[in-house]
Amino acid sequence: MKAENVNKQIGGRIKIARISRNLSQDNIAEDLGISVSAYSNMERGIVDITVNRIMRVSDILKIKWLYLLGVSGETEMSFEKSLQILAEPASRYQKSTMKPAVDIEKEIKLLKQEVGKLKKKGK
Repeated sequence: MKAENVNKQIGGRIKIARISRNLSQDNIAEDLGISVSAYSNMERGIVDITVNRIMRVSDILKIKWLYLLGVSGETEMSFEKSLQILAEPASRYQKSTMKPAVDIEKEIKLLKQEVGKLKKKGK
C-alpha cells in the first residue's frame, strides 16, 4: 500500500473520531500546538503523520492509537459507529462547533466519500 493511501486512511479515521466527539479542527490543532491548516492537511492525508503525532492525537481524542493505524480489533466497531454519526443530522454538529450548517454538510459529504472508499477496500 502506498504511503499516501495510508496517510489518507489515518487522516480519515482521525476526522471521524474528531467529529464523533464534537470537536473542531481548531480544538485539536490547538491541543497539538500546530496551525489549523497543518492539522487539516493531516486529516486529508496530505502530510506524513509521525508516530508521536498519532499517539498525541489518540490521547486527545481518547481513542486507541491502533484504531488510527487500522490494526485494532475495534476498527469494525468504530467503522459502524462512524456510519451512525454520518447518518445524524448536521444540526447536531452545528451547535457544538459553531460552524455554519453549510460547512458541516460539506464536511459530512466528504466523510461519506472517505468512508465509502474505506468500505470498498474492505477496511
